[in-house]
Amino acid sequence: MQRMTGRAWIVCALALLLAVPGAMADVTPGDVVSKANWEQVEGLVPDFIVDQVKAGRVELKIGALDYDPGSFQLPGIAKSLETNSGRYGVDDAGNLIEAATGKKYPTDLRAGGIPFPELAANDAKLGWKLMYNYFYQANVALGHQDMAAKQLTIGAGGIEQTCKLEGRTFIPAPDDGKYEWLMLAVYRAPYDISGIATLCKQPIVPDVGTVRYTYMPSTRKTRRMPSTTASSEHYFGQESTEDDQCWGGPFFKVRNAEYKLKGVREMLVPFLDEKARSVEMLEGGGVDVNIGANQPLALGFETEGWAGAPWAMTNIVWVKRKVYEIEYTPRDDSDYLFGSGVGWVDAETFNPVYKYTTQASDGKFSTETVFVSQGYQTIDHTIRLMTVPMFLTVNPQRDRATTYSRSARKGEFHKMLLSDKQVKKQEFSKSGFVRYCR
Repeated sequence: MQRMTGRAWIVCALALLLAVPGAMADVTPGDVVSKANWEQVEGLVPDFIVDQVKAGRVELKIGALDYDPGSFQLPGIAKSLETNSGRYGVDDAGNLIEAATGKKYPTDLRAGGIPFPELAANDAKLGWKLMYNYFYQANVALGHQDMAAKQLTIGAGGIEQTCKLEGRTFIPAPDDGKYEWLMLAVYRAPYDISGIATLCKQPIVPDVGTVRYTYMPSTRKTRRMPSTTASSEHYFGQESTEDDQCWGGPFFKVRNAEYKLKGVREMLVPFLDEKARSVEMLEGGGVDVNIGANQPLALGFETEGWAGAPWAMTNIVWVKRKVYEIEYTPRDDSDYLFGSGVGWVDAETFNPVYKYTTQASDGKFSTETVFVSQGYQTIDHTIRLMTVPMFLTVNPQRDRATTYSRSARKGEFHKMLLSDKQVKKQEFSKSGFVRYCR
């Protein structure tokens, strides 16, 4: 009998969990859910989305994908679905370990796979395992990268700030050095922050803390930031933080939070398009996900006739998918600025779907984040992948939001799977970083 792949096993297991009686709201492809029929999405999206729809701030266009997201896997991830079953584990402290030896911090995942292809809903360590899967899927499996991204901060009156930044990521070989990845980013707009840059080195051993250097053009100096700098810090008046790119607690210190499964059910997941979008093969290797040039994601402030929130995404589709709902609580000894929250994760692709955060100081509601997924493939289908080209973080108390997009809108690109010859490793040293910034 043919052995099921890891993701097929997950889908079958979830089908049993979801086969429970009870009446629920429902939608079908082609429906548009607005304040006139908001009841249709109760239970299919988090309450904060229901509230936005009910208030007329957001509308949901229901669709159906014409491809199978589970089959859109990078070669390294597809291989790991077979080779990594039972190979890795998580200890009681939340550290990633080799299952056979108990050794912490394995390095061979830099080859492009995920550690946990098979998951069980009754696993007490499910939350940690999902976080580690997405950590490697989003940061390492995409290989060397080069991108141009935008961060838009939008208030009740429309655009308040447009930040443009360039970023590059270098993935060391499994036997090279002590870091999972190296990343540099520099702001190019607006004028008052143009030239501010950071170099981050993510250590394999998380106890060390992320190594960060910051370059300030006003002083033409580089300084090392404290390793305790929290990835939940806000910068430049934005509503989102570095950790809003994931669904859970500290993304770069996964073990610094506790996780508890609240449930698994069918929910609506936002996608850019019902169809898989084509990506361009680059000369010398890699692909360029640059779909925003011809089919950009639209926001409310730029959509003619739109009467809802100016930050609402107006031309995406919402598709029913199996989703984990997981509560997370940062540990008391962490330097995290957020309190407990809830994250929602696509059970097959492991992409984040939604996130709800509270403030660590008083436990009050803070922000809500929506992640947009999309499948991409080359014309010959030799490379297929699922990724998150954009996420939107909303602060409803301030009626304000920040988007982060690296391929969903015009003027952006995301090149990935680049060869060693297409990157300049020396730029990721302290001296090379300074030369790059200047």
